[in-house]
Amino acid sequence: MITEIEKLLESKTAGKKSHVFYTQWQVAKDYIPQVLSAISQVFPHYSLHDRTHSETIIYNIGRIIGLKTLEKMSAIDLWMILSAAFYHDIGMFVYSEEKINIFQDKDFVELIKNCQLETSSHLHEYALCFDIKEDKIHYKDDILDAKNYDAAMFLLAEYVRGKHSERTQESICSNMPAKLPGNPIPQRIIEVLGSICYVHTHSFDKVMELPFCEAGIDHEDCHPRYIACLLRLGDLLDIDNNRFSEVLLQTLPSIPIDTIWHNKKHISVKHLQINETKIEAIAECEDYDIADITNRWFSMIDAEMYNQMKNWNNIVPDTSYGFLPTLGKMEVVLKDYDTINGKDRPSFKIDSSKAIELLQGAGLYKEPHQFIRELLQNSVDATILRVFVESEQNGESFDNNEDFYKKCKNYPIKVSIKRGKFEKDKIEWTIKISDNGIGMSKTDLSYLTTTGSSNKNIEKKTIIERMPEWMRPSGTFGIGFQSVFLFTDKVNIKTRKVNKESVLNVTLFNPAGEKDGAVLLQTSEEGQKPFGTDIELDIVRKSIPNIWTIPMEYSMASQVISSYDFVNDDSMDVDIAKIIDEIYQFSYASYIPIHLKIDEQDDRLLNVEDKKFDYFIKEYGIELSITNDLNDSHIFFRNQIVRNAIFSENFFSFQINILSGDAKKILTLNRDNIQTEYYPILRNKVIDATFEVLSKHYNKLDGDVKKYASLFINYYLKNDIDKMKKMFPEDALDEWETLRIGEANQYTLKEVIDSDRIVINDSFHFLTRQFVKKDNEFKITANNHSDGLIDFITNKIGNHKLRYFTENETNGKIVKFFELSKGKPEVIIDDWTSWFKSYLYQNHYYSRNLMPCVDKYKCLRVKETNFLGGFCDHTFEKIKKKYPQMICPYIRITDGGFFTESRMLKELVNDKLYNMVYDNRFDEAVTMEQIKETYRQFIDDTKQYVQCFLPMMTP
Repeated sequence: MITEIEKLLESKTAGKKSHVFYTQWQVAKDYIPQVLSAISQVFPHYSLHDRTHSETIIYNIGRIIGLKTLEKMSAIDLWMILSAAFYHDIGMFVYSEEKINIFQDKDFVELIKNCQLETSSHLHEYALCFDIKEDKIHYKDDILDAKNYDAAMFLLAEYVRGKHSERTQESICSNMPAKLPGNPIPQRIIEVLGSICYVHTHSFDKVMELPFCEAGIDHEDCHPRYIACLLRLGDLLDIDNNRFSEVLLQTLPSIPIDTIWHNKKHISVKHLQINETKIEAIAECEDYDIADITNRWFSMIDAEMYNQMKNWNNIVPDTSYGFLPTLGKMEVVLKDYDTINGKDRPSFKIDSSKAIELLQGAGLYKEPHQFIRELLQNSVDATILRVFVESEQNGESFDNNEDFYKKCKNYPIKVSIKRGKFEKDKIEWTIKISDNGIGMSKTDLSYLTTTGSSNKNIEKKTIIERMPEWMRPSGTFGIGFQSVFLFTDKVNIKTRKVNKESVLNVTLFNPAGEKDGAVLLQTSEEGQKPFGTDIELDIVRKSIPNIWTIPMEYSMASQVISSYDFVNDDSMDVDIAKIIDEIYQFSYASYIPIHLKIDEQDDRLLNVEDKKFDYFIKEYGIELSITNDLNDSHIFFRNQIVRNAIFSENFFSFQINILSGDAKKILTLNRDNIQTEYYPILRNKVIDATFEVLSKHYNKLDGDVKKYASLFINYYLKNDIDKMKKMFPEDALDEWETLRIGEANQYTLKEVIDSDRIVINDSFHFLTRQFVKKDNEFKITANNHSDGLIDFITNKIGNHKLRYFTENETNGKIVKFFELSKGKPEVIIDDWTSWFKSYLYQNHYYSRNLMPCVDKYKCLRVKETNFLGGFCDHTFEKIKKKYPQMICPYIRITDGGFFTESRMLKELVNDKLYNMVYDNRFDEAVTMEQIKETYRQFIDDTKQYVQCFLPMMTP
């Protein structure tokens, strides 16, 4: 086909000025393949982009339009077909000087960073071979191996591939010898060729921006739009089996997974037909991933054919050229599987409107009024970004968060709520939020309007990575903005990005509404609009709701209800009051000033306090306020309260502001709670941060706070005395002794610990802890399941005797007691019947547990290591003190169906039990025979107590 086109080109230009096209082509067809053959130096893992690819494109074009159409074409169009096929990929060729520049290019550095962040990227593992330090690329491993070497090449190829159409256009117009000496092809025509090659990787809209007709040389014209369409089709249809070089692939010890998939994609093609009447292809795949990627490629061919056919009258130079072929069967067969509709690959799909309905109706937010905090959070995040970007541009840095907070005061957020028209039983309200943040571009808006995509906003992520972690925005789940459609069907946005002249006016419609999430966008040049974003929405509510509920924390809503007069008032604005309550709660700890204006009232600054937390512990990325009021404990994430989160530690309560970490790993989806997995991490951070605070400020603490601080230090550092002495002043070690406790604070803590005997009543009937002293003994009534003060007291006692016993109260109820008394270390169980009953009815503790080991059976004592994981003893769970333990010879069994059950104890001792005890015996001198004999003795001794719990024997 190339020969035929060359002959046509030669004959059509013979003796004419346009003969320059033929002579230039004669040079180009030998020179350009040399350039194309060098592409594999950077792209050995890619399909071939050499002479064979170019020739296949030309053959495909010839098959599609036929020789008769080629004969009708102008000489310049023929030259354009030949040149476009050979030149369109030269942007993948990399000069030596370019490599030097690319490795220092910030865009290349960002590519590596993004591949490191995106775990799904096919180059993720290769990007991890590098470290980015001060925007310079360093090998992570000092040892050069094949993977490190190839990683740099693969990433370079990815960078070049992403820009190759632009690079091709630049090479054609500026670098490559398309314009040869003595062959004066006008620069204008060379640039047309560059534009044709440029659009071969871009959207079809770019194709239609090319000229329909362009004057050539002599009397003939060229048709850039038509040539570009033929190039795109010829390129897409190069799908036969021979696209990859097996020789080149064998040079790579490690191959990216997408290379393997694309190679198999070409190999999977079993039938291919391309001619003037029909295009069709059939692929047979053994692997879903290959079927998926092949199906996507066929879909691209389908879309291209559709777009060209739809616009054919504005593409084809002359109607005599005919039409495109019909697109026949484009089928991907996944072996051993069927498709659902005979065409599309089987997969789950979610209707976008239904997805929004699910988000809106799934109870994601406890109160739908919480939408306002999502909008405010967006404004706060945008403001933080602007403060940082402008400070960075001015060469400013922030060593502490107080300086940053002061700067933020210059960028207030304004919220206005205005009552509108009243029709029948409905009231319209207009809410407007105006910020002075960084503003939004069209790209930012595209992420805002695509649910769940905000984390892919590379420009924003790049800025955030440069920020100190404590300063970073709150992070997003990508669905928060959609919550606004719980209250309205339309949102208007006016935004101007920092350092941009244009203003974007956007109207967003509810994805689950009548307009199916339509987005209307207008661009204007309103130079007077300050940087930032205005969001406005109208909400219509019933003037008097049929039913309402008010959470305890909604004070404004409660006030509205309590002041409503059903005789004289025409409305009860509960919904608006709830929104105002949300604004107040949001503003509590925000360091961005928030002004609220309601109707014609004067606006009010909501967050008037400069400092919401007493201490900033940069090392742990948290702010803290510490108090000994145990009822005042809250958790915030980047200055916003996590309203359902509970944080409880002994002796202190905390106001905690988490300023580090990923929101998705810390918060639940609705931001109302802390992820279960994060609580232990947070606990360790808070305790260590509290140590830091107390070590620096201990002597400044007042009264009982200082004593509780001493208690806290001694409790949490009881196993690291050296650290305690190193970090804290000497009086911190024993100031706890003077803490007064009891109903009238009549006892000191040291007085309790120094007593000869302590009896703890395991009761849940008392709201407060009680201490009763008689002689030198204390009786303590514990008030809850876990009590730090009881833990502290029992741990501070030295040699002790642990005793478990029960007593009958006057109402006949049996109450358990635990006794600690000075003496030799041993355990006494005074009521075995009660103990075995408690053991039998323990829930969620497996069928067998450890148990206290009294001195008589000390041969069965096991080491105090956690060798059995969760199989622990719960007899003295209120007393966090080590004591002798053994493995119980009885297991718990349940007999019964789903609705009835009975519990029994069953003796189960065997060689496995003996061996486990022997391997973990506390006393290394104990023999296996002693273990067996002691278990026999224990079972004989306790048989009378467990008899009623054993299974009934059948005669």
